[in-house]
Amino acid sequence: IWDFWKKLEWPRSAAYEFVVRLTEVTCKGAGHYADRMHNILEKTGYYDAEGQFDVTEQLCVTLNNIDYVRKTLSSIPQRLDWDQVVSDVTSKEDGADTAEDKRARLWTLVTSADEGMGNKRKQIISKIGEKMGVDILRYVSPLLSDPESTSPKTSITGLMKYLSTNLQFLSNNLMVDVFRLILYNIYCICINKAREAVDARPNVTPSVSDRLLKGLEMILPFFAADGHGLQQEEMETTQYKQLMAMLKMRKMDTRDLVCKYFSELAAQQAEKKQYDRGTLTVQVGYLAPRGQLCVKVLNGRNLPALDPTGMLVC
Repeated sequence: IWDFWKKLEWPRSAAYEFVVRLTEVTCKGAGHYADRMHNILEKTGYYDAEGQFDVTEQLCVTLNNIDYVRKTLSSIPQRLDWDQVVSDVTSKEDGADTAEDKRARLWTLVTSADEGMGNKRKQIISKIGEKMGVDILRYVSPLLSDPESTSPKTSITGLMKYLSTNLQFLSNNLMVDVFRLILYNIYCICINKAREAVDARPNVTPSVSDRLLKGLEMILPFFAADGHGLQQEEMETTQYKQLMAMLKMRKMDTRDLVCKYFSELAAQQAEKKQYDRGTLTVQVGYLAPRGQLCVKVLNGRNLPALDPTGMLVC
């Protein structure tokens, strides 16, 4: 269509509305294509919940095609020569629309179509993570449920094999940009499912927590892929840091935990805080035989004045 339009050599002064229409038709066609591809996945059972989920070639083709169409949309301004068309029509008209308004009208069409296709891609990728997450949780569980004598490497073998098989297939069949999105999504699913497994077993021993910690540390190089996968800063998400901090704490023995608690408490007390109503120095003691908490005021500084009723004087 674009080539045919150029061959028409339509008068530039009247070309703008035709270019708008061509852009609109192209964008609608792109959105319709994304919907059709998504519907095909539904009909072929992609959203079924039964059985182990494995990545298929059809799924990769769908994601690649949607991404290719999105890239094609981004070339519309050059292919239809927007700048020249807008320049010609605004230089020969005395209308209220400025050149910026006309460009904005065209860009709105492309941006809307791109967002729609991006949402379809996100929906498919999210479903990949959701369906793989069921299997990932099953493969993470041995890190917590295996006998304590089992090594982290042995307990995580099933997970690594499952990830390796599916990610290798994705890497071989997806465009680079799409693969990186899925890789990050699956990584986040692994961390979330590990946290889910930990929350389901709050009373595991320190040695088991240490095994899960070491198992998760093995995953990072796997997703980094010698610099071809995720970057270190991408993997150190808030969820990852919280999970690692929890596991490091849970693997401590009682003495280390008590020391950690009082160390943090001392750090909080050492912080200098400013108070608007002065300060009190108190002595607190607990009388166990009587079950009483005794508080003795030692001194006060910069305390506000009170009126005879005991209210603060403003």
